[in-house]
Amino acid sequence: MGKAILIYNWKAGTNETFPSYLRDHGVSCEILDNPDDGTRRLSKWYKIVNSLECAALAFRAVLRARKGDVIVAMCATPGILASILNWKRVPVVVVNLLCHSSERPGAGERMRNRLYSHALNRPGAWATCNALNDMPRYRRMFSLRQPEHLVHLLDGVRMDDAVATAAEPVYDVFSCGASARDWDTLVAAARLLPEVRFHVVARQDDWKPEYADATNVRVDFNLPHDEYLHALNDSRMTVLPLNSPVTAGLLVMFDSVKYGRPVVMTRTASTEQFVPASLHDRTLVPMGDAPALADAIRATLSLSDEERAALVAEGHEYLRVNHSEESRHRRLLGIIRKALR
Repeated sequence: MGKAILIYNWKAGTNETFPSYLRDHGVSCEILDNPDDGTRRLSKWYKIVNSLECAALAFRAVLRARKGDVIVAMCATPGILASILNWKRVPVVVVNLLCHSSERPGAGERMRNRLYSHALNRPGAWATCNALNDMPRYRRMFSLRQPEHLVHLLDGVRMDDAVATAAEPVYDVFSCGASARDWDTLVAAARLLPEVRFHVVARQDDWKPEYADATNVRVDFNLPHDEYLHALNDSRMTVLPLNSPVTAGLLVMFDSVKYGRPVVMTRTASTEQFVPASLHDRTLVPMGDAPALADAIRATLSLSDEERAALVAEGHEYLRVNHSEESRHRRLLGIIRKALR
């Protein structure tokens, strides 16, 4: 095979290990990425600007591709655009397909579905999805003529990073994110727990003025990554409320487990995959159920230090054994080789 052209819709720093994995297995690669956008990722205009950046990345990838190469987009949007622009007909692998859907799709969703359908049915197009239950839905939504070209690929977790923990956390509960976050339910749970201190990092457009009466909730917007990690470490546990069955919240979950923080999150088919079955009833709660979320938070905060450490250790070991970064790299390289046949 030729080279793998890797598209990252973020700044691909030294923490990206897939390029090294490819080179260690005899595959040369070229990286196309975006500037560091941490300070503007949650801004109002970010989606528009980022869409233009994705289009530019897709065009550059196709322009640089040669016969025998493969384009691998590490997130969906630039990969979809690269497949549409792919006048050179090299294989394109779209990693981590993630699409919201509605019972009654509006004009924007219908247009997106037509765009994705065209891209994913182009010659040489492959895609991955990390939620097994979403795959039949995507095959229907996009009328895939080669359904075997949509492959299940779970996220991989790097669990060997050194971690630092705060000796005396300032907050009880940390929560953050933008995709599919259910702040209504989180704030409702916070109102049921006036003695519990919450620290939330959210997208400003998603944070409603009526949340202000929850005086035990501090909210920050647009925190850089290092400050996000500091905030996570400065809380006793993490809570990730979701309002959609789509895959969301996993990166924050992984960080929390790595940093020794117990996690309570919404139960979905996706989140269930990354939590041992023995912990499902203790750490996963029904969507939109504020009393159940409040009960789970209260129960977790009441654990002794030894009980909390045992809970985190069980989740950590489950991720290490079943969802390692190495296993994901191996699986993705196999998909790339299939695409090149």
